[in-house]
Amino acid sequence: MLEELQGQDIAIFEIDGATIHSEKDLYKKVAIVFKMPEGWYGPLEKYATNPNAFLEYLEDVSEWVPAKNHAVFLYGATKLWKNHPQIAGW
Repeated sequence: MLEELQGQDIAIFEIDGATIHSEKDLYKKVAIVFKMPEGWYGPLEKYATNPNAFLEYLEDVSEWVPAKNHAVFLYGATKLWKNHPQIAGW
C-alpha cells in the first residue's frame, strides 16, 4: 500500500504509536515526522507541545512537504490504545 501511494505523489508519514506515552510525545512526534522546519514555532520552542500547534502542523505541512496529498500511518496502535486510550482517542 505504501509503495502504491508514494507512486501517486502522496507524502507518507509514519508514527510508531507504541512510543507515545503522553500528549506531549504525540505532539513532538507529529512535528518531527511532518519535518517541521526548525524555529517554525519560535526561537524558544523547538517543538510546540500543545493542541494549537498540532492543528497548525496539520494545516501547514503541505508548505514544507509539497505533495498532491498527505497520509499518516500509525503503527503500534494496539499498544497505544492499550496503554494510553485517552491519547489514542484524540
